[in-house]
Amino acid sequence: MGRFDDFARAPRGPWPPARYAGTVIEEYETSGQFAAIHKTEDKLTQNGDSRNLKLCIAIVNNGEVRNLNWTINYRPEILTPERQEDIRDAQKRYKDVRGAWPDVGLQRDALSLSRFHDLERAGFSLEDDPHGGFVVDNLIGKNAQFYCAVHQMVEGSRDNKSITPEEFKRASNEQRANWFNKVTNVHHINGTGKE
Repeated sequence: MGRFDDFARAPRGPWPPARYAGTVIEEYETSGQFAAIHKTEDKLTQNGDSRNLKLCIAIVNNGEVRNLNWTINYRPEILTPERQEDIRDAQKRYKDVRGAWPDVGLQRDALSLSRFHDLERAGFSLEDDPHGGFVVDNLIGKNAQFYCAVHQMVEGSRDNKSITPEEFKRASNEQRANWFNKVTNVHHINGTGKE
């Protein structure tokens, strides 16, 4: 045994795409190129036309913990009964459409509502905040399973793209070194839900 064995660097790169147990935490801090303090919160976006419900999550894999977040962007009007009825009608009209709906705004809102549905199915209670958005205090400490996909940054951009499970399996550790996990869905702790 070497003198410095206790100081080995943690392996770089993402965990394989899968569901992992996690707990919603109040906040965490990152370092590096995109250093920031991430908080579990629901707030208006910078341009003020939509809101972000952001969950900070401590994900666990074989005793190792990583902090990630999952953000659901939504327009506040999707919480009204009238808009939800419009979305239900659109879901019926466009049920056979592959790809983008003719009304992309309705499709965007439908996707936001489906993410809220997934949160509720996973045991999260989404309570309206009288000041707008959702109350987040009751979400902190909640346990669930979170699906962590693998992504990589698009060169010359702040965008990222998804890595398929097959690409992940074929990649070398060197290729994976700059890839990262991104939470894309939530499931009840007993595993119910969808990918």
